[in-house]
Amino acid sequence: MPSDQRGSPCRYALRSLRDRHPGAPENVAPSTVFVVEDDVDTRDMLGRFLELEGFRVEVAANGRQALDRLTSGVHPCVILLDLMMPVMDGWQFRKQQVLDAQLADIPVIVVSAAGKERIAGIDADGYLSKPVDLEQLLAQVNQYCCG
Repeated sequence: MPSDQRGSPCRYALRSLRDRHPGAPENVAPSTVFVVEDDVDTRDMLGRFLELEGFRVEVAANGRQALDRLTSGVHPCVILLDLMMPVMDGWQFRKQQVLDAQLADIPVIVVSAAGKERIAGIDADGYLSKPVDLEQLLAQVNQYCCG
């Protein structure tokens, strides 16, 4: 893999496929990452970064919006979940997600300033503290979206 790819095998693989097969863009869909975050600036920053890395991004401002979007057809490879949000927080979202057979298997990476000790009961697949280290974010997302 070229050294200028900043650790994103998905992006490299997708671009490489398109280079070899010029008709591929219509046939190859990027992986979708679902960002559930109430802070607009954080949500936009994460979304833009992931889009630049070749991912499709869906967003929700709280857990209720996220559940509504998921049950209406959003199919992400991973969910980036804030914990402290209005309407429905991350803990409530996660409880509802695991109860729904259609949603239970979607991996969740908690992205929060709450601290690792506060997420012990949430049974997440990963954890990133805020402020987010973008290289760590990419490494964790790649685990679920490039495999």
